[in-house]
Amino acid sequence: MNLEQFYQLSDNELVGTKGGFGLAEAVGIAGVLNATVQIFNAGYKFGSDLARRGR
Repeated sequence: MNLEQFYQLSDNELVGTKGGFGLAEAVGIAGVLNATVQIFNAGYKFGSDLARRGR
């Protein structure tokens, strides 16, 4: 099972795989953190490019 298939599982299916709600919660938190980091990195790169052009 690859990561994409894993994320496509519903919460009920996820509860059935391992350790119940804790796993579903951990995956959700990891997903949110990952998205936040990606957005931050994109913003940081955009900001630094903009600052370089401004000089």
